[in-house]
Amino acid sequence: MGSIRRFTLAALVATAIPAMSANAGGLQYPSPPAPPAYPVYKGGDVFGPTAVPAPAPIPEVVEWYFRGDFSLTFFEEPSASDGISDYHQEDMPDTWGGGGGIGYYFGEHVRGDLTLDYNTDTTFSGVQALTNSTHDVSIASLVGLANLYYDILPREHITPYIGGGIGFAHHETEKREITFACPCPPNGTETPGASNNFDFAAGLMAGVSWTFHEGFLLDAGYRYLYMGEASTDHSTDGVWPDLQIGDIQAHQFRIGLRYELY
Repeated sequence: MGSIRRFTLAALVATAIPAMSANAGGLQYPSPPAPPAYPVYKGGDVFGPTAVPAPAPIPEVVEWYFRGDFSLTFFEEPSASDGISDYHQEDMPDTWGGGGGIGYYFGEHVRGDLTLDYNTDTTFSGVQALTNSTHDVSIASLVGLANLYYDILPREHITPYIGGGIGFAHHETEKREITFACPCPPNGTETPGASNNFDFAAGLMAGVSWTFHEGFLLDAGYRYLYMGEASTDHSTDGVWPDLQIGDIQAHQFRIGLRYELY
C-alpha cells in the first residue's frame, strides 16, 4: 500500500511541474477557435442567410406635359386676286398671339403635341391694278397643329430641338374697306359682313428648352408657318367679287412654359 501511495504522489508532482514552469515563464496556451457562426463546407463556402440588398428606387417617368405660348408674328407679302384683276403693294402688318396645347414623350429624344394658337387681327392691304383702289381687310386667324419634335440632346437642363407639324388654319375676315385714288365722291365704300374659311396649315420649328425647376421648362423658339388663304364675301351690289388672299406665310418668335406631369 505504501508503494502505491508513493507512485501516485510522484505522478501528480510530475504533471504539475511543467504547467507551473510555463505559467512562470509567461507562456499561454492558445485558446481553442470559436465555432463558426454558420456551418462551413470544404473550400470555405459558408452556409447561412445572405444579406438582401435594398431595392433600387424606381425613377419617376415623365410622359405628358402641358404648354402655353406667347408669339410675335411677322407676315411675308401675300398674294391677292378677285378674279377680275390682280393686286400689288400687298402688305400684312405684324401681330401677336397666344395659345396652348398638350404633349406626350414617346422616348428619350422624341415627343409630340397638339397645339391651338390664336393670332390677333392684322389688316391686309392691297391695290387693285384695274381700278387703282386700295382694299383693306381685317384678318384674325386660329391655327391648330399636330407637331412632332426631336430633342437633339437627351433631356437635360438645356435641350435644343427641331420639329414640324401639320393641321388647319381658320381665318375670319371683317368688312372690306375700299378707297379710290381719285378725290371725287364717293371716295370709299365697304363690303358688308364677315367671312370664315378653313385651309391647310403647316409649320417648321427650332428652339431650345431650359429646365429651371423640376417639372417646369421655359421654351423659346422660332416657327415658320404656312397658313393657306383667306377670303372675303362679294359686295351686296354685285360690283366687287370675292377677294382671295392667298399664300399667307409667317415667321413667329415664340416663348412659352411647359409643365410636365409625373
